[in-house]
Amino acid sequence: MNRARTQEMPFSAFVALRVLASGHFTCYAFENPGPICIQGGKAEVLPQRDIVLRHERIAESIGSLAEGDTLLLCSDGVTHAGLGAGYVTGWELPGIAQEMNAYLKQGGEESRLLPRIMNTVKAISGRAFWDDATLLTLRSRKANQLTLWTGPPENRADDHRLARLFDEAGGQKVICGSTTSEIAARELARRVRMLHMDIETGSPPEYQMEGADLITEGAVTLNQAMRLLEEKVDLSLRDTAVFKLCRLLQAADTVTFLLGTATNIGQERDPLLRQLGVKPRRRIVQELQELLKEMGKLVTVKIF
Repeated sequence: MNRARTQEMPFSAFVALRVLASGHFTCYAFENPGPICIQGGKAEVLPQRDIVLRHERIAESIGSLAEGDTLLLCSDGVTHAGLGAGYVTGWELPGIAQEMNAYLKQGGEESRLLPRIMNTVKAISGRAFWDDATLLTLRSRKANQLTLWTGPPENRADDHRLARLFDEAGGQKVICGSTTSEIAARELARRVRMLHMDIETGSPPEYQMEGADLITEGAVTLNQAMRLLEEKVDLSLRDTAVFKLCRLLQAADTVTFLLGTATNIGQERDPLLRQLGVKPRRRIVQELQELLKEMGKLVTVKIF
């Protein structure tokens, strides 16, 4: 941006925000307003520290978000609203925070803050937007976690360790694979029972066990789930195991695959599975990983 002042290249004011999983954040504002933070139902303009890089000033704000806290970012078209029309230097961040606090004190909902602020920007600017007016809020919440175990480990000595890892995982938990479910039941001393099997529609069976939100078949189910997510099928249409799995994957923020790599001789030699286009477990998990990343998920694959 420093070079853009004198060279033929685009210039931009911007805000860059990074938030870690712990809630700690860093915000850099260049030629733009800094953040407003809502904590405990109160809005407050965050302090900034100036950093000079190549003769340009960048304002840095740091802090930490607890669950339920909200950050508001805006362009200078919002803070400059009303400039020369009753506001000497524009509405500015303290004015916006004051408006937010008055609204929240009256019992207003945070979800309605953006349209309220935008309406005020337009009102104090003579019923018109003089400049780009952009608003963004980011609300901190607990991540929706999903752990999916599919396939026995290559080394049978890892059966118990993998079962405990699955059982102790946070969030929702899924098992894909009949042999996998048998290992889980044996190592955790629990009972697996079949809920239903709908052979006519080609839907894999669904099982039930304490400590798991969904248990179904392995590679076949994962392949079907991949196709449904790729085609963006309406996941409310059916309530089969595959559709349930897709809904869990779609709702998750973080997905952890516990991938067992023991060779399934029967599956490897079954020509019908190849004829139907069923990809091997390891390959379909890799493809699901890429698809879920494209959907904005944080995906981890742990191989056993």
